[in-house]
Amino acid sequence: MKKKLLKHFVSIAAAIYVAGLLTVCSMAYIYYSGGHDTAYLEINNTALSITMGFVYLRACSAWQNTSTPAVVTTNNNQTDHIIQSGYYDEDWYGLYSPSGYLSNGRATKFEISFNMIGTSTDNNYRQSVIVHEIGHALCLDDNPSYKVGPINDSIMNYD
Repeated sequence: MKKKLLKHFVSIAAAIYVAGLLTVCSMAYIYYSGGHDTAYLEINNTALSITMGFVYLRACSAWQNTSTPAVVTTNNNQTDHIIQSGYYDEDWYGLYSPSGYLSNGRATKFEISFNMIGTSTDNNYRQSVIVHEIGHALCLDDNPSYKVGPINDSIMNYD
C-alpha cells in the first residue's frame, strides 16, 4: 500500500514539474514583470531629430537617477537597438518593436519609435514616453494598475 501511494505521489509531482516546465518554455520572451537581470543598454539614436535627441538624453539620465538605476547609453555604431522619431498616421505615442529573443527575455534587436503626430510638444511628456519605451527594452511589462494616492506613479503605466 505504501509503495502504491509513493508511486502516485511521485507521478503527481513529476506531472506538476513537467507542466510547469512546459508553461515556462512556451511563454513568449517579450516582457516579464521583474525586468532584466542586467540593467545596461546601448541605443543608437541617429534617427532622432535634434529636439528628440535632447529629450532622449534626458530619458537616459532619468533611468540612471532612480533608486533602481539602469544604465542607458548612446552607441551610434549599434545597429540592433534603434530609437527613432517620425510622423506616423497612428494613434500611439511610443512603440517598442522587438525581434529575436535570448532565453532571459531580452530582445536581440529592437526599434523604439516616437510618434510626433498628435503628441504634446511638452518635452517632459515626450521624455516620459521614451522612458516608458526604454522600460520595455529592459524587459518591463506595462503596469496599468499601480497607484500611489490619486495618480498612477508607475513609469510603465500606459498614460
